[in-house]
Amino acid sequence: MSLMNEEKELTARINQLPEGSLNIKKREGKKGTVLRCAHYIDGKQLSLGGKDNELISKLAYKRYLSEKRKEIRKEIIVLRRFLKLCSKEKSSSEKLLEDNGFYELIRPVLREDESKLSEWEKAKYKDNSDYHPERLKFKTKAGYKVRSKSEQYIGNALFDEGLYIRYEAALQLSGSVVFPDFTIRSSKNPGCIIIWEHFGMMDNERYRNRAKQKMGMYYDNGYLPGINMITTFEDKENPPDKDLVDSIIKYFF
Repeated sequence: MSLMNEEKELTARINQLPEGSLNIKKREGKKGTVLRCAHYIDGKQLSLGGKDNELISKLAYKRYLSEKRKEIRKEIIVLRRFLKLCSKEKSSSEKLLEDNGFYELIRPVLREDESKLSEWEKAKYKDNSDYHPERLKFKTKAGYKVRSKSEQYIGNALFDEGLYIRYEAALQLSGSVVFPDFTIRSSKNPGCIIIWEHFGMMDNERYRNRAKQKMGMYYDNGYLPGINMITTFEDKENPPDKDLVDSIIKYFF
């Protein structure tokens, strides 16, 4: 079975299981290891009782299948990046798109993909706008506001590339909800989602420690810089390199 088919099969099985995720903590007791389970839906913890053993079992199985799917998605992305790096020429698919006659044949389908991505971008989603809303003061070309000039440049560069963006969209990570700066999709590969975190206060010790913790959470949940995640950093002495931002976008998209 191909990796793509295996990923689709796992997704179908995951979708048939109960909503939400299971967070498990181990504690050593007098009679051995005790597991404490918590059920989360959209970041909210729901109570579990003695009658919920079947639910717990299914949620645990869902977590297992989700981890399997993350591993497969990593393999797919790594293979794509490897092939891209190894190839000195344009890919065969890129060459097809440059053929005007062939492009005309598939343009209706591409337009359909772009329409779906546009709907995804414009649809309502849970964001982080309630957190210090007064800091959202830098308007991007797309119309949404961000928290810094660096984020403004990144957002505008993504917009200029024709990418589809959600700013600070909620992302569930093993019982915790985080809000990556940008969640990005491209019409060139509609099924692929890349997140971008810009850490802009790395000279602040408290901020730096939170950034380390956040990166650990991303890693534990299958998000790897250079694979399905982009990370950029700055401090007072080292502002973001705009040329680097542009080259990162060209590389990924």
